[in-house]
Amino acid sequence: MHEYERCYVTNMTKKIAIIDDDMLPMRYYATALTLDGYDVDCINNISAAYDILFHSSGVKIDLLIIDIMMDPMTVYKADLCEDGLLTGLFLARDIRKQYPSLPIILFSNANITSVILKARRLADRLSRCVYLLKLDYPPAKLVQFINEYFKKGRFTTGLLKKFLDSIILQPNIQGIGIDLKELTKSKDKM
Repeated sequence: MHEYERCYVTNMTKKIAIIDDDMLPMRYYATALTLDGYDVDCINNISAAYDILFHSSGVKIDLLIIDIMMDPMTVYKADLCEDGLLTGLFLARDIRKQYPSLPIILFSNANITSVILKARRLADRLSRCVYLLKLDYPPAKLVQFINEYFKKGRFTTGLLKKFLDSIILQPNIQGIGIDLKELTKSKDKM
């Protein structure tokens, strides 16, 4: 039996599904979204999410929020998704094949450089997909971000920020590289 819970019901036409195995933070985000008028479903494991998205008929979801680090369960092989470090990325990739225009927010507190880089790369490759760090997006800020998406029809994460993040070379990679963020910080202090 899969654990699946309808967190809140509203009359809003936009439906958001949150897929995260950490129930407490998921409830905070669900509450904030519900208070703003969204219809929110909380799905707390990868097997339930997979069944709902790929084996249920008539699924209508307007936006997905997917945690990256979840137990792969029987849906994915643990070694392929690095023992759960990348499960959400595998799910997002599969969702994009089935639902080409469904907006996806890859959402995580992962503080592992390799996981963050893989999440950002996947978000860049998939259309209508963005990676956000949970620490940077508390519930109220996430609601604002989602409202902007529905208002503009695209994710807005700041073009200049995306550009700078894409050209940064990290000095800790084989002892070479330039951290442009550090250069701009020191220039601002002068």
